[in-house]
Amino acid sequence: MDNVSSRSQEKIILFLTISSTFAISCRYAYDILELEELNRRLEDHLSVVQAYSKELSLEQGLEGGDSSQETKSGCELEAQVLYDKRSKEFKYTVQSEPMANLITKLTALLLQLKVLCDL
Repeated sequence: MDNVSSRSQEKIILFLTISSTFAISCRYAYDILELEELNRRLEDHLSVVQAYSKELSLEQGLEGGDSSQETKSGCELEAQVLYDKRSKEFKYTVQSEPMANLITKLTALLLQLKVLCDL
């Protein structure tokens, strides 16, 4: 009788563990979908603000070029050059390509922040 009770308890614990894991996975998936929707709406708002900003700058007689994209591209290029230079200097290369890309993108982001602070 004790064995049956022990097996039943194990099955209940297993069921609760699986259902808990499933609930967490569902919540995580829901949160990801919610963040994707928020990101899409923010991108829509950003494009409207950028269009308005460009229109306003043209009305004010300022440069009409897309300097934000030029700045981003320049910073990405500079970040790649910095990464390559430091890799050679320290004779070390990150083995994971995704990790190397992340380092380069974060460096580019920091360079963009530096450019904005210098304005």
